[in-house]
Amino acid sequence: MNIFQVLGSAMGASRQKVEKPVDLIVANVLHDATGVEREVSSVKSDGKALYDDDMRRTLQEATARRLLMDIADQAALPNVLRALAAVGAPSRIEDIAEGIAAIRERQTAANAAGGR
Repeated sequence: MNIFQVLGSAMGASRQKVEKPVDLIVANVLHDATGVEREVSSVKSDGKALYDDDMRRTLQEATARRLLMDIADQAALPNVLRALAAVGAPSRIEDIAEGIAAIRERQTAANAAGGR
């Protein structure tokens, strides 16, 4: 996907997206994880269940990552920015804009130096 597709998708999504409350996002993801757990726990090999503590832990870790992705995608922007702040990432639009500008300047300088 090129940058124009990304921007078009983001712009279209921001105009059309209905923001969900975080508790609803969490409930949906946990509901999905419970369904996966139910399906996986019923799988047997030679009459023995394959769903063990390691698989349970893997599902829990995957659920944590899915929670973060879905919050980023579906929650109101102030909630997303608070989540970014919690992990030490830029958490204000201004900080993100400054980061983009800094990278752009470094790339421009590098391109100019390489073109000499």
